[in-house]
Amino acid sequence: MAWSNAMSHEARFDDHELEVCKSAFIYRKKGLSQSKHWKELRVVPGSYGWGWASWGWAVFGVVPEASKDVNRGKPRDGDGSSSRAACHELEVYANTLDTHTNFAPQLKGRCPTSNANTTVADNKENAFSVPVGNRFAKFRTRKGRRVTAFGVLFSFTSNVKNTTVQKVADMVKETWFLDAIREEPDFLLARDDWPFVLEAIRAAHPTTPILILGGHSHIRDCVQMDGRSMALESGRFMETVGWLSMKLPRHKSGDMKFSRRYLDPNRVTYEAIPVALSVESKILPVMNGEGDLLRRSAEELDRREKELYASGNIVARFKRWLEAMDQRSGEERRAHGNLTLGYDATTDSCPGVGDDTPHAPMPFFSAPGFVGFNVPNATSDTLVDVVFLDFIQNTVLGALNSVQQDRNFSASDVQLYSNLTANQVLEVYAQLMWN
Repeated sequence: MAWSNAMSHEARFDDHELEVCKSAFIYRKKGLSQSKHWKELRVVPGSYGWGWASWGWAVFGVVPEASKDVNRGKPRDGDGSSSRAACHELEVYANTLDTHTNFAPQLKGRCPTSNANTTVADNKENAFSVPVGNRFAKFRTRKGRRVTAFGVLFSFTSNVKNTTVQKVADMVKETWFLDAIREEPDFLLARDDWPFVLEAIRAAHPTTPILILGGHSHIRDCVQMDGRSMALESGRFMETVGWLSMKLPRHKSGDMKFSRRYLDPNRVTYEAIPVALSVESKILPVMNGEGDLLRRSAEELDRREKELYASGNIVARFKRWLEAMDQRSGEERRAHGNLTLGYDATTDSCPGVGDDTPHAPMPFFSAPGFVGFNVPNATSDTLVDVVFLDFIQNTVLGALNSVQQDRNFSASDVQLYSNLTANQVLEVYAQLMWN
């Protein structure tokens, strides 16, 4: 039994070539699996809300207008499973509604969003809450194996109005969940906040094989809670295709044989507020938490990081992972000069080697969460425009209001700075600077 998964992201600018290479790889891998009488399933455990041109769409036969040319030639597997209601879809209600209305129905019951709901209206305009996709999925593989799949989202806190995320600890007590796991399948598939799910399933089926495919934090990681389960997270964006395989046992006792591999890919909208220069120069330090950061206790920093993670911000965890990789052997391995830069010797909790390609780790340099241009050379009372991506509008407004008391800035003070959108910026820059 073979599995592949990758965190999906938008394919803009030069990602087209990478996307085509990944499509060809997946297609060849599917053909190899069929020739050897294996069963391969493609599972997309990541988010789509940041962009639509993503390989996971075509895996399930759904091709959005923005990526038809890229996705047309990709293999499509009816035995796939998608956990489409990842955290970023729930940050914009239009994305959540689109998933419920257009995307999930085309997967024909294979879009498990176990603990994520959205509010819709019936034909009489009465509002009611429904699953974004499906609570769970049950199906048989091409070789007849019975599968029960759940798409479980962690305790996300930044979802918008008209969407809800149920705590996983409460979800596993629901009647629908207990009914779903009552019949024992050949194996179970889940994603994200899996410890609660694993514990609940083990209470009903102590030896059933369980596979967990996670996303969100951008790292490569693997862990086994017992000898008959494995949990895998396969990096970020289009950097990694995760490969997890298992040999289904004939007996319901003893440890199972698993393997995993992290497969490398081997090639703005702007808004503005006018403020005084003296005020503008203070905004970035506040947004990056400078000044008070060193005074915070370790407990407070840990609590803040957990809050950020729950809200969808994984920067701190991902940076810590990169830094640890560099500190282990970075300078030494880069000095040899015979290895390309990349993720080096992924350290996880599963046996054996997970990386498919040896690399020297990338140098790690601590970088702030927000960056900007140097302030203009002008007097402190000169009015300047604070230009920023609309995605961080609330953060900018909060910082701006904390560094001055003359007025309280709100969304009504924000104006469109340019009609140039994010997917046009690099093209314009290239025309101006490279011609």
